[in-house]
Amino acid sequence: MGVRWGVQQRQGPRSTQEDCVVCKVDDRSFAHGFYGVFDGHGGALASEYAAQRLHQHVLDSAHFPTDVLSALQDGFLRTDAELLRRAAAPPRRKDDDCGAAAVACLVTHDSLAIAHAGDCRAILVKRSGQALSFVALTHDHTADRIP
Repeated sequence: MGVRWGVQQRQGPRSTQEDCVVCKVDDRSFAHGFYGVFDGHGGALASEYAAQRLHQHVLDSAHFPTDVLSALQDGFLRTDAELLRRAAAPPRRKDDDCGAAAVACLVTHDSLAIAHAGDCRAILVKRSGQALSFVALTHDHTADRIP
């Protein structure tokens, strides 16, 4: 499956960029790519940590490669639990109170799977000539929106 990807970042009102992007391509028994966008909230610690660890947690999941959606969910949960344990350990710092929203895409030779948490968004852009030029693959998770 030929994949072209792109990302757009815009620094918000904070004095530093808190967001991270990752693209990893792996040539195991089947070709796949892992793409992630991590939107830091209140600091860069959580987004940087997730960008470094989520991919490996997905690959290490007992569900991978047979159930990619469950592997993504497992990877998100393991990364979150690990980050929370790390943030709770002394000595506590101001950065320990930050968080991140995330969207990740895992591409295999014949499929594309998306997982996300928070307000990160993924779209699939169609080739020209289509009535609709893109399809939203995610919808923001918000407190007032029940899935």
